Amino acid sequence: MRMRSACFAMLVMASQISAAGSSGNPDKLACEAGPLTRTYGGVSWLVYGCADKRSILVVSNHDPRSSEYIMLAPLRNGVQVVSEGWSEEDAGNAAFAELKRMSARQLGQLVAETRNASH
Repeated sequence: MRMRSACFAMLVMASQISAAGSSGNPDKLACEAGPLTRTYGGVSWLVYGCADKRSILVVSNHDPRSSEYIMLAPLRNGVQVVSEGWSEEDAGNAAFAELKRMSARQLGQLVAETRNASH
């Protein structure tokens, strides 16, 4: 249920990212490929690939009291990273800082991994 809530909330954010950085349709963006389990900021996160085959959604998996998510999407000259949520820890900030350093090439590789995990 928490994942569905995060996906719903990300629809709005995905529209903003899409409108800001791509020429595609800025409508709804489902992120259901995967998930992969990855460590960012020293804690566990679930990584989902999005239907645009270019973006990912990173959802908190480390604390049942938190509801954090981070979305990454390619831009013409880099990667757009947006986040939202809350936690009693500082894990989201540390993960956000780490993901901000991701290159477009690394993002593409992670998207491909999520698609392969879904098969």
